[in-house]
Amino acid sequence: MKKYKILFFALLLVCYSSAQNIPRSYIRTKTYLKTDATASMDNISYLDGLGRLKQNVYVKANPANLDIIDFIEYDEVGRDSVKWLPVTNNGSGAYVPDISMISMPIYSEGNPYTKFTYDAIDRPIAETGPGSAWASHPVTYKYGLNGANEVKAFKIYGATSDEIIYTEYYEPGTLYKKETRDEDGNPVWEYVDKDGRMVMVRYSTLNADTYYLYNPAGQLRYVLPPSAADALVAFNFYDLSNDAISKYTYFYQYDARGNCIQKKLPACE
Repeated sequence: MKKYKILFFALLLVCYSSAQNIPRSYIRTKTYLKTDATASMDNISYLDGLGRLKQNVYVKANPANLDIIDFIEYDEVGRDSVKWLPVTNNGSGAYVPDISMISMPIYSEGNPYTKFTYDAIDRPIAETGPGSAWASHPVTYKYGLNGANEVKAFKIYGATSDEIIYTEYYEPGTLYKKETRDEDGNPVWEYVDKDGRMVMVRYSTLNADTYYLYNPAGQLRYVLPPSAADALVAFNFYDLSNDAISKYTYFYQYDARGNCIQKKLPACE
């Protein structure tokens, strides 16, 4: 029996040693800091079996010549699940199989990572920050569509004109709506059109709306901060000669090739 026990423990030792020396795919990047190549920064990106980034090792990057390591975990369907806070290692550039063994003693507060939660169609719905104090205060996300009389439909009059006008609101269900609540529960709403362009951002705590206006080519022409958007009255035309437009808006002009040739900042001539 004693012979079998010794053999069993020997096998365990061999398996553990093999686990530490498993060949791993990696990309090594060396950035030289001097022209004579006497100083450089070394980074090793370790990949998993599916080619995803698993661990970033910045070799001897801290003042004590220790490695700085970033570590990412994925859930069962390949989404970012846990991102650990950076830790240090012995300076060899080696892969660390269990980051928690190093991380927990360094970050004594607990939960030294950011954790992500998703819905059934892979959209993030919660993000819990590092530290046990934030475990019950995640950043949350909700998704939907705009309602009636919720977002003003500002338009640029004509293909090349600088005049803007709004006569109506966006029809219900024509914009994608995303609600983000920070750790204190303060909401921000973002409205995006079917082409993926930001139309409006609403800050609830400030009771403020910022609008983004595009020309028919999809190029951003105006950004209307709250002070400008609130000053514009329905069914009126406005351009840069208007006081509110001149003082508060961002304005962009393009040539026939789509290059931005003019950018005007608020209160600038």
